Amino acid sequence: MSNPEMGGYSPEQEDSKTELPHPKFMMTTGETTSSHKFTNVNYKEGELVIIYKEDQDNYYGRGSVGFEGNLIDQQFSKQSLRELTSKELDDLNKKRFNEPQIGIIQQKLSPTGEIIEIESKDASEE
Repeated sequence: MSNPEMGGYSPEQEDSKTELPHPKFMMTTGETTSSHKFTNVNYKEGELVIIYKEDQDNYYGRGSVGFEGNLIDQQFSKQSLRELTSKELDDLNKKRFNEPQIGIIQQKLSPTGEIIEIESKDASEE
């Protein structure tokens, strides 16, 4: 069980989460702190996150790179994130990411930032 006093969220919040049909990329709107069951994570404005679940007031996901990307199920207030602009979507559709246990991937995003297709590439193909 997570401890809200240690940066986590309550069991009631866990029960109210709804899985999104597709994970989606979103951007932080300013300096923000997400809550995780083990710690709080600080983000700067304009950082990319991947969202998997939501409830009435919050999104749940992880950072897209670095240490923050390893802490799944971070809680972000809905006010702290925004949809991606069309330019950000275009730029992301051209990027490749190195995902643990998958390898190098290139994703195709919907106009709302949902991941609708993932193409996996072997590192030797690069």
